[in-house]
Amino acid sequence: MTLEVRHTNVAAQQLYRRFGFVPAGVRKKYYENRDDAIVMWCAGVQEPEFAERLRKIELSRM
Repeated sequence: MTLEVRHTNVAAQQLYRRFGFVPAGVRKKYYENRDDAIVMWCAGVQEPEFAERLRKIELSRM
């Protein structure tokens, strides 16, 4: 699974890392205001290990 996030949106990048996303590249001038986007990738989202990661994150919020 991939997503794009503004290079200036550090809070979102940290959130995505918590869910297992890692930087995979940059899309130059991706947004209308010509900001760059960081492409982030997360492998194995259909695997049981990913479901377990989500469960642990949910439990940590309680």
